[in-house]
Amino acid sequence: MKFNIWLIALVAVSIQGCASSDTYEQTIRTHSQEVKRYQGFYNQYEVGATLMDTRVTSSILERMAEFKKWSPSKLQEEIDRAKGDSHSNTKLFLSLYTPERQHNDLDKSKSMWEIYMEVDGRRYEGRVKKKSDLNLFELKSLYPYHTRWSKGYEVVFGVPFSAIEGHPIKVVLASSLGASEFKF
Repeated sequence: MKFNIWLIALVAVSIQGCASSDTYEQTIRTHSQEVKRYQGFYNQYEVGATLMDTRVTSSILERMAEFKKWSPSKLQEEIDRAKGDSHSNTKLFLSLYTPERQHNDLDKSKSMWEIYMEVDGRRYEGRVKKKSDLNLFELKSLYPYHTRWSKGYEVVFGVPFSAIEGHPIKVVLASSLGASEFKF
């Protein structure tokens, strides 16, 4: 009898974990877009983008807290830091794959890529703050579209997210390989 109760409890916890995982992935997928660009049969690039709004950021931090077993105070500290960042910037996670390694240079000062955001007719230039500090497993767990061959980038736009929240947002990534638009 005790064994059956423990088994039921274990199954309930497992189902709850799956449900939260499904909810997380649904949140990321609804706030992300992907583009695959080809020239004939040849792949030019693949890119995925996630706008880091309040909901996405808190979901990611909660997921990281789950993975890394953060204390509640550590999670709150990270949430407060993220809120502070959003008062001065808007962030975007970008996963970029190019078959030619030298074309995946978004973090270089003389990159072949331009990235900008348009909101209500105003253009905000994107600045690649850094390549992601997360390892491959973490990136794939946080961003389901990220692959082993992609590089993850954090792009920062110099406008507070609160100033553009609720407005149509268009992010453009362009180079000699082509241009892609992401509408959020």
